[in-house]
Amino acid sequence: MPPTARTHTPFLSLKWKVVAALATAMTAISVCGALFYYVRLNDQFELERAHARERYRQEMHGLLAQTKERLQQLASILPALPGVRAPLARGDADAFRQQFDALWPSLQLDMALEEAAYLNTAGKLLAQWGGSGKPELPAALTERLRKGTLEAPVSYLHCGDECRLFALAPVLAEGRTAGAFLVSTSIAELVVAFNRVSGADLAVLAAGERVAAARSLPNWGLAVRGATNTNRMLPVLAAAEGDPRNPAGAPLRSLLEAREYQLSAIPLASLDTGRSPILIAIEDVTEARDRVHGMTKRLLWAALAASVFCAAALYLMLSQPLRRLTHTADTIPLLGNQAFAELRRAILPRRRLFPPDEIDRVDQTALDLSYRLEDLERQVEERTRALADALQQISREKDFLRGLLDSAPVMIVTRNAADQVLSINRCAEHVSGFTEAELRGRPFAECMIHAVGGLPFGSALATTDGVPAEATLLARDGSTREIAWSHSHIAGGGPDDPALLSVGLDISERKRFELRIAYLADHDALTGLINRRRFQQELESRLAAARRFNRNGTLLFLDLDNFKHVNDTSGHQAGDNLLRLVADTLTGLVRGIDVTARLGGDEFALLLEQTADEGAQEVARKVNHRLSALALHGPAGKHRASASIGIVQYPRDGSTVKELLANADIAMYQAKNHGRACWHIFTGEEAVGERLRNWVYWEEHIKQALEQDRCVLHFQPILELAGGRIIHHEALLRLPLEDGRIAMPGEFMDVAERGGLVRELDRSVARHAIRRLARSGEEHMLAVNLSGLSIGDETFISMLRAELAASGVAPGRLMFEITETAAVADFQAARQFMADVQAIGCRFALDDFGAGHASFYYLKQLPVDLIKIDGIFVRGLASNPDDRIFVKAIVDVARGFGKRTVAEFVENAETLELVKSYGVDFAQGNYIGPARAEPALRPQYLAATPT
Repeated sequence: MPPTARTHTPFLSLKWKVVAALATAMTAISVCGALFYYVRLNDQFELERAHARERYRQEMHGLLAQTKERLQQLASILPALPGVRAPLARGDADAFRQQFDALWPSLQLDMALEEAAYLNTAGKLLAQWGGSGKPELPAALTERLRKGTLEAPVSYLHCGDECRLFALAPVLAEGRTAGAFLVSTSIAELVVAFNRVSGADLAVLAAGERVAAARSLPNWGLAVRGATNTNRMLPVLAAAEGDPRNPAGAPLRSLLEAREYQLSAIPLASLDTGRSPILIAIEDVTEARDRVHGMTKRLLWAALAASVFCAAALYLMLSQPLRRLTHTADTIPLLGNQAFAELRRAILPRRRLFPPDEIDRVDQTALDLSYRLEDLERQVEERTRALADALQQISREKDFLRGLLDSAPVMIVTRNAADQVLSINRCAEHVSGFTEAELRGRPFAECMIHAVGGLPFGSALATTDGVPAEATLLARDGSTREIAWSHSHIAGGGPDDPALLSVGLDISERKRFELRIAYLADHDALTGLINRRRFQQELESRLAAARRFNRNGTLLFLDLDNFKHVNDTSGHQAGDNLLRLVADTLTGLVRGIDVTARLGGDEFALLLEQTADEGAQEVARKVNHRLSALALHGPAGKHRASASIGIVQYPRDGSTVKELLANADIAMYQAKNHGRACWHIFTGEEAVGERLRNWVYWEEHIKQALEQDRCVLHFQPILELAGGRIIHHEALLRLPLEDGRIAMPGEFMDVAERGGLVRELDRSVARHAIRRLARSGEEHMLAVNLSGLSIGDETFISMLRAELAASGVAPGRLMFEITETAAVADFQAARQFMADVQAIGCRFALDDFGAGHASFYYLKQLPVDLIKIDGIFVRGLASNPDDRIFVKAIVDVARGFGKRTVAEFVENAETLELVKSYGVDFAQGNYIGPARAEPALRPQYLAATPT
């Protein structure tokens, strides 16, 4: 920059500015130092005075404690003196007074007692020595004396006309309080003793009205009751400032005739708080104050002289370093502007004769700081960019997690350690009807658990991690939902951090399915009557009771006449309607203790408790009379109902359930032989003849068919719904007869099972199926039915291995079907048998699924590949909502276990569309195709309109 032109402006050298500044600073320092010294001296003075006040208090309290202890000892000892104790024990107050009168003069002289008195337990004065009137006993002590709770001597101060110290001690006689002994002394001796010990004057102040005006202190509302050097102390007390009643406040002081006095208040405790005496210790502190002021003045002058000298010396010593420091200070702001290179050019290393000093170190520090700040600036920029990237990534992850939680089809709730809801996902909002904001902060058990007869489970924090607990949730709209909860701990740091994660699954539909399934396990889905399984249990129970209690009952076995004609002419829906009408009619005929059941198809049964043949015939007559009144209008016209009824007595006509049902069946067929709407009572001769002829006939035909290998198979196609292909058939056994008729399994299978021929039939069917697969040469699969008696048959396993090896058929093309009833009859054996067959490579299907009483339980346990839904639930699917619920439940559960399903008895296009919409994998029935002999076993597509 160009030099500025010189002007005549007054100039003051920096040297004098520095001198003036330093002189001012040193003067201020000197004054502050003097003030500080003065404050310290004052503090020291006040500390000494505080110590003196504390010493006075301790000395006075010590003297007072000694006097109290002496008085209490006297009050306790005097009534116990040998001459005094006996009158008190006898309660003789006069004798006690005479004995004590002799002691009183010496007590006054030696013990300085002013007064002594004896009071009874009511506080009444019985005897008194000294004193000018009845002693004033505080109300609290009077109450304690009256109640007998005064167990030890007590002392107190009381200021009336004069201040005295009292001691009251209980007097015991025969283990009880007989009264109290009171002694007192003046506190004048305390005042004298205090002056003697401490050397300070002392005044005793107390409130009171009967005091001379010369001793009154209007400034405090107190009066002087006694003092050392009273004439000199009264003006000092009258001029004092402060409140002696507040010893914790500022110290009391008095200025009088250029003299300063300090007063130390020593309050004394008294039961009479309104007139508690206060002791005032008085000291003249004028000379001590003057010494403090003189020392402060001398120190101030010395400090000012030293300040002048130091200012001059500092000016000479710091002139050059200050210039260097100013240059550095002017350069350092460049760091704030990030001009690091410019700062390093301005601060150059200098040549020096002496070792570096602090200013050199400041220069070097500024240089080092410039490099470090430059590096930190670069790191901040890099970390800012990294932090921005990390925040963006966290934001994306948070959005992803929130979206994932909201898209999850389960309720997700987070809670803190206090069981308060922190967050819920979208599914929880949808199920409960509440928003997250409405539930946040509310207790989990209050908003997520609906108590119906008590909470379904305990506190969420007491639930074991991962163990689900079912509970009811009350939604906003008033509806309830069944929720299966699973709870897990989360590591949380603070009170508002998530501590528990609760995942809830809405199982309301499953619960309804389970209730429906439990009902259908014992009841017929169409009519609502109990089914065959439950009926057999009831019959077994009543048969056992009849044998035990020697009573009888009747079984009526009903078969509807010409029911097949109704189905054939008007359709299955009309037949189902007729079955419902019959069920309602039968239910209305029987008593509450009787049982009505549908055994299957058009067969019904009645159990009549304690009913003989005559009563059974009357019931049979009423049944057909009521049925004849039924009229069902169908597409083919009006249908009338009637039944052929077989009647058996139990336990007369059978000792087992199977025998009773067989005999009832015989009696029913005898009734059919007589025509429609007839009944027949079973006789033993009929059973033997009919059953024997039937047994011999079928056993002979079965044996001949096995010996001549005349068993034939019919094949019914099974449609794969997803692809519309047929690559799977069920092989059905048929038995050709001599007259050319083909016998169905229902005609001869019972004889085969009882005669032990069913295992050979199963082996024969399996051999024919394997050979048929070998001839087909296509990747086709056959399903073969097995009876329950083949379970565990090692011969069957050996035959299966040999036939598969000889034919070269892949084991996976062969599937065995076993009914649910047969599988659960010997559950462990069935599981092992299935495992052995599957080890060969063959598959297994569970037939007639849903007819058993614990279908879903066994589905989980049995190693099957395919589930065949019982046709009783499929046939009426289009018209029966209960069947639709049950089929959907079976499909959902089977899919959950990884198993495929087959719907049997698909008889029309509507049923086919329904099972397909429910997710059933395969369909089988006459609509897909009837069972035929020797069809072409090859993959094919279903025609547009099956026939």
